[in-house]
Amino acid sequence: MEAKHALTQDQIDYFGAFGFLRLRRLFDDATMGPVIDAAGALWTQDFGGEPDPAAPLMQDRFVERSPTLLSLIDDARLYDKLEQLLGERFIFCGSEGNHGVAGSPTAHHWHADRPGTAELGYLRIKVMLYLTPMTEDNGALRVIPGSHRAPFHQALLPFNQRHVEEAPRFFGEHGSTIPAHVIETHPGDAVLFSQTLFHSVYFKIHPARRYLALKYASWPRNYAQFATLQRWPSGALDPAPQLRACDRPRVRSMVLPILSARQAVADWPADVPWETT
Repeated sequence: MEAKHALTQDQIDYFGAFGFLRLRRLFDDATMGPVIDAAGALWTQDFGGEPDPAAPLMQDRFVERSPTLLSLIDDARLYDKLEQLLGERFIFCGSEGNHGVAGSPTAHHWHADRPGTAELGYLRIKVMLYLTPMTEDNGALRVIPGSHRAPFHQALLPFNQRHVEEAPRFFGEHGSTIPAHVIETHPGDAVLFSQTLFHSVYFKIHPARRYLALKYASWPRNYAQFATLQRWPSGALDPAPQLRACDRPRVRSMVLPILSARQAVADWPADVPWETT
């Protein structure tokens, strides 16, 4: 691995302790310009023009539809760092194209994407690439550092039941007052976080919030870990045709082996322990 694409040990330890990592200027302007244009072209194509900023839009399999966006998922500047965190064998679990803010008119309340004790032993990472500058006022991502680990994670599980309410309270507090770290970003920055980490969005100025989400997971080593891929909607087990047909070695390594494992699990006797290799 080239040193210029590697995380430092401090960054690895930071991610392990806090559950997230901001990589400033991971992608330069020469990369981000075409990415922003390609994402905008897809939204224009899908909606007949620029979507209303107040309309929350989340589209699965988004980057797979554009060669420019698809090139991000195995870009060495990102891939080499993910390999350090996830291990030499890891899988791509699909993408999202997000425009606006899902949830209430003023917030996307506290939650973990993959909540629960059973999820804590299986690392899945979401990579956020914001296409507009994000500040605390206009809806930058908030995270609760360390909430991806027991027992802190379990103490916050009631948040997941409340985050879909119209005006939830968290320990009796408005969500914006919960102690948190606000991750302000500029286009080209990347935010990596464990999908068991609790996070939210609150804003004062309505955001022109546009971002791409790339999802990855470590290789499932046993049936319990494989089951978490089945429990939640995951592009890993049904990758887009563009991924199946891609001839780039790193993409193939993140997509094709899990399809073989899926068939092996389907054929395995239910009463026999199963582990992948």
